[in-house]
Amino acid sequence: MMTAAAVLLYGRSQRQNQLQYILGLVLDKCGLTKEGMKILHDLGIAISTTSIQRKKKQLVAQQEKRIQKVVTDYVKHVETKSDVEMQRNNFQDMEVEVEVCVEKHAPFEVLGDNLDITITLSKMTTQSQRKSCHWFLLLVKQKRVEIDDVNIPDEDYTKKDISKLPCATWIPTIDSFQSLLESFAFHIAHIILKYVSHLSQVKEHFPKHLQHKHMEQMKQKTLFLNCDLIDASENSSQGMIEILQKVHNIAVPHLKK
Repeated sequence: MMTAAAVLLYGRSQRQNQLQYILGLVLDKCGLTKEGMKILHDLGIAISTTSIQRKKKQLVAQQEKRIQKVVTDYVKHVETKSDVEMQRNNFQDMEVEVEVCVEKHAPFEVLGDNLDITITLSKMTTQSQRKSCHWFLLLVKQKRVEIDDVNIPDEDYTKKDISKLPCATWIPTIDSFQSLLESFAFHIAHIILKYVSHLSQVKEHFPKHLQHKHMEQMKQKTLFLNCDLIDASENSSQGMIEILQKVHNIAVPHLKK
């Protein structure tokens, strides 16, 4: 019923094509040929191959802008911060106090893992054989919460020399034991609510997370961005060189000297 209504709306106006766009992109990703896409387009179920290519270019450009916002801005921030520190040191040598405000950007991490796929054909010939693809997926994770944003009091967060701490510091306090017992009770209650069907009505009113004073900051979700799918294997030296070069071009700041 919904598909029929979407086809009628698409026939009335080419702009009302959200369903056709979704189906077209999914079918193109699954490997549907141009002939099959043309048949579905004539039936009004999917968009044309030209529109799919145009949409894919728009999605790639949108992803590049997001990567530019997360990665390049932070790299520029690191470079600017280095220049400011250098200028501040120069002014300190001249006994002049300088205050410079530098816009803060969230830091990021570069993550990656190998992606191995084996393609087995239903009918293999001398030209068409089993294929083994070895890729490397490169991701960027932007941190939303830093230690400076949590506003931890100085008495709770202080840097100390571990070799000079007394042995009694490592013994848990009564408050630590109490906090541990509360955590155990919370997790045990969650397990009971999950597997005991008679308590399903109580589950809706039970808190989903442990209550603490930094809950508002920790509610922020980490941003993950797909950067690239590198056609290289981490098991080979040449593949690792290509992967590291790609990571270097994306994330390593070239500080001015």
